[in-house]
Amino acid sequence: MFKNSFLQWFKLMEKAILFGVKTASESGQSFANSMEELKRLSATAGAVAADVKTQSRERPDPAYFAGKGRMDEIKKLAARLGASAVIFDNILKPAQQKNLEELLGLKVIDRARLILDIFARRARSAEGKLQVELAQMNYFLPRITERFGTFEQQTGGIGTRGPGEKKLEVDRRRIMERIAKLKKEIGELSSRRTTMRKSRLRGGTPTVAIAGYTNAGKSTLLNRLAPSKKVYADDKLFATLDPVSRAGRLPGGRAAIFTDTVGFIQNLPHELIDAFKSTLEEIKHARVVIHLIDASSEYWRRQREVAAETIASLNPEARIMEVYNKIDALPRPDARAFRGDGRILISAKTGDGVDELLSEVEKIVEPKMIQAVFFLPYSEHKRLTGIYDLSIITRKRYTDDGVELSLESTEENLSRIKNIEGVRSVRRALK
Repeated sequence: MFKNSFLQWFKLMEKAILFGVKTASESGQSFANSMEELKRLSATAGAVAADVKTQSRERPDPAYFAGKGRMDEIKKLAARLGASAVIFDNILKPAQQKNLEELLGLKVIDRARLILDIFARRARSAEGKLQVELAQMNYFLPRITERFGTFEQQTGGIGTRGPGEKKLEVDRRRIMERIAKLKKEIGELSSRRTTMRKSRLRGGTPTVAIAGYTNAGKSTLLNRLAPSKKVYADDKLFATLDPVSRAGRLPGGRAAIFTDTVGFIQNLPHELIDAFKSTLEEIKHARVVIHLIDASSEYWRRQREVAAETIASLNPEARIMEVYNKIDALPRPDARAFRGDGRILISAKTGDGVDELLSEVEKIVEPKMIQAVFFLPYSEHKRLTGIYDLSIITRKRYTDDGVELSLESTEENLSRIKNIEGVRSVRRALK
């Protein structure tokens, strides 16, 4: 259950100072993109940005991440503006967060905790809530000290909501037991999804995963590809957390399963990636991954890079297609600049380019058909139905001992036919 303070989000619009540290290893565009995201993330979590401040450093300060002098300035600024929290764009170590809260006398929220807070608000399914709670547990476990206390002792507001709040105890042993239980429950749900995925594979229905940066238009595209049952789509960060699969059709009439997946973001907390690993397997095992990119974003190059790295880290078995969305939001000269290099440009909103996208998907998933000849003795005639299910029979020739079957099938299904009891391969030739 979500904590009751969650309902106060609309009443207690918490004032916060947004703060980011740019280190020498980070590019200017990456930092600018990240700070713009911080503003949207903070607003999504319910914060009112009282001010936005930054600092450039060669490397993070080991004790405070930012310089102590700069933090003294932030403390005075917060008192003047009536801010109750400082939200860092960076991911802080537990000791740094503890030192900052003692120095500032304010609630200190880093980027990881902020994103966890938003995920807690967005989680709807039982599995989604379990995954968010697991991520929260793993995040807070090294931060539970006498100074931080328990979830119950922390004040309400940003960074403190979530399905795990009432369950967490300070005792580390009990927390570890809870983590183990969560992993077991998530594993059981993952096993069910694996069973469903294998069932689709046996039926020969290809799966197409839609992946990409948060707010790239993935849910809108799913509604366009499988319009019979709409899913929730909105211009919000992390509007979708739970993978949603819908049946659709390719241009040739073949059925396909299209799956919307959770969006990625720069510096996504590793706790979330670990907790949502079972959900992200939908990307790993898809036949095709549509990497959707928001072409209208000023930072599309960086967003493409972040999403591509995250997708690659999952070791997908699929063919990955880069698809540029929201061309309807681009002026004509800008849209023309995206063309070339085999890029597919679409507008999930208007439908422009979607037919071309589906045609390209079909080229990938339509398997190469191979001609082969098998012999089945009359004593194993009952196996004939299984062969029919796995192939297209083009010719039957009856002999004294059995039937010779000329057929067409995929490489995968030919292997299955060979393993049917009594079946003997006669010859095979490419079509």
